[in-house]
Amino acid sequence: FQGLLLTLFCFAGPPPIEWFYVVWEVARLLVLALVSCGIIHIAVKFKWFSLTRAQLFVRAGVACVLGSVPATAVSYQFSRYYHDPVFPWSTSGDLCYNAVLLLVWGALFSSFHLYRINRALELNQAQMAAASKGAQLAALTNQINPHFLFNSFSLLRVLVQRDPGV
Repeated sequence: FQGLLLTLFCFAGPPPIEWFYVVWEVARLLVLALVSCGIIHIAVKFKWFSLTRAQLFVRAGVACVLGSVPATAVSYQFSRYYHDPVFPWSTSGDLCYNAVLLLVWGALFSSFHLYRINRALELNQAQMAAASKGAQLAALTNQINPHFLFNSFSLLRVLVQRDPGV
């Protein structure tokens, strides 16, 4: 990774300190985005959203702490390349910062995903209720039809008996 940094900055030397922090944060967020995609894939594949909330929070917390390690490694490589006495780098602080970023992102995604699941369940329940009402209506219609036919034929029979010319 350090070779990549040297290749990026070899033409103009080290960037000014403000741009360096922007590049640092962009690299951190890109790594966190990739890690969060992996965590989301694992959560969906292993059906974490069907677990209890406590189990989901424990698994998400462990995944976020473990997932923040690659972003911390990126930050460490940046800090080794550009030593800044004003902004000292701390492994534990950066690990916590990355874990908090992942937890916030995970909470937002989980809320959205659980909302979609609940919305789909509500839609399914509404469709099932409509299908049930339709089946009840069809059953009542089928019960009424034979009586209607019987009554119609009975009326015709009575009319024919009274006035055979009709």
